Amino acid sequence: MIRVKIKSASTLKKLADLADKARHMERPLRQGALYKERATKKQFASETDPDGAAWAPLARSTLRRKKTRSILRETGSTAVSVAMVGPSGLVVRIVVGTDYAIYHQTGTTKMPQRKILGWADRDREAIAKIFEAYFSV
Repeated sequence: MIRVKIKSASTLKKLADLADKARHMERPLRQGALYKERATKKQFASETDPDGAAWAPLARSTLRRKKTRSILRETGSTAVSVAMVGPSGLVVRIVVGTDYAIYHQTGTTKMPQRKILGWADRDREAIAKIFEAYFSV
């Protein structure tokens, strides 16, 4: 066993501050989730998945019956339904509130996948920076 005794008042204060921040992480959780919510909503404008890959184009049969050529934006209800839930404890979620969004997320036998939710490296990096800034002393 190794024991460390810290006598420096300023070091002890910094450690106490870090411990307090670790117990109250609502702010960085909320900031990270708001970043991810905005990033997800932007995907509807760019018609891309979380990694930036283009969504599959619409089938000709779909284009014939649609009012617009936009992918996943006929009424805008799916994009508007993207929302943050929480934080509750150490959990915060980004959800898509339309019942049919799951079919776009996973695809079906008759419809290609157009992924809405997911994590890109740039998301992880941006959220890591939020937490690094929060914990910097």
